[in-house]
Amino acid sequence: MESFKKIILSFVLLFSLAVLSQTNKDKVVTNKDKVVTKRLYTEKEVEKIRQNYRKEVKTIGMSPAVEKKYAKIVTDYTKKLSDVNRDRTKTREQYIASVNRIVREQNSKIQKILTPTQYKRHLIIYNPYAESARYRIEHSK
Repeated sequence: MESFKKIILSFVLLFSLAVLSQTNKDKVVTNKDKVVTKRLYTEKEVEKIRQNYRKEVKTIGMSPAVEKKYAKIVTDYTKKLSDVNRDRTKTREQYIASVNRIVREQNSKIQKILTPTQYKRHLIIYNPYAESARYRIEHSK
């Protein structure tokens, strides 16, 4: 009788492990399904966004020296965003978190070089682009 209990207990243990391992496999597949696998924008869209953004930035009213610093910050952080966009291992949530972190860092640096009025204008210009990227990440396949 004692050996029968051990066999039953062993069977229950093995069955539980099999079920748990299957559950973990399902989670891995689910997470893989959430990975962003394509670029957010085509090259044509990127170029149009750049043109529009450059035109709108001129309305901030920066001095040439500040405009140069601003352009450097935006260029540096655009490169970071591009690097995140090329990473095909992140889930949507990870992708959005990375984009949000980069945008916060960028805006923090930009705020230091602009007047409050200029910074407010920067946000009015920049936020629609950031929201567009977030929307595309959330709705990507």
